[in-house]
Amino acid sequence: MSDDAANELAQHVEECKGRIQAAVHNAASAAGVSLEVAHSAFSSALRPWLRTQIVIADGRANKWRVRVRLYASDKPSDAVADTDPDLRPDAQGSEVVSGLPAVASFVAEVAQGWHGESCVGLDGPTMRHKIKGLRPTLSRRGGNAVWRLPYRTAEREWLARVDIERVEES
Repeated sequence: MSDDAANELAQHVEECKGRIQAAVHNAASAAGVSLEVAHSAFSSALRPWLRTQIVIADGRANKWRVRVRLYASDKPSDAVADTDPDLRPDAQGSEVVSGLPAVASFVAEVAQGWHGESCVGLDGPTMRHKIKGLRPTLSRRGGNAVWRLPYRTAEREWLARVDIERVEES
């Protein structure tokens, strides 16, 4: 991308951020809630939507239904965080993500958001390597898998359990 194109894009992004910020303020005022609550609602709604808008030019990216649960490594039966806490434990997630790299980014985003710090083992190069092992598993299992990803924070070791199911296009 040329410098001119990058500058033009950056300008449009800043304008959009301003419009979104104004919309958050208006929504908070209209609903009678705090800015934090309105921001959280916008963030929860926009993040998954933006993720589904990613399009790979050759159309190869599959869409995946994803559910992420985080466990302390010494208590792998008690989830400390769940992207779909209201669903049954055996139910598939409600988040739909386009492409396995986006799934990996989503897992890292969930873990880092919950811990509030970086998570060793969920970084870009490590996840790219782990995706290479996930692809044949998904192929053998018809597009469904449970991806177990050990990682560390400053305090302890954790496990991310990712339930993945291919979304069939109609």
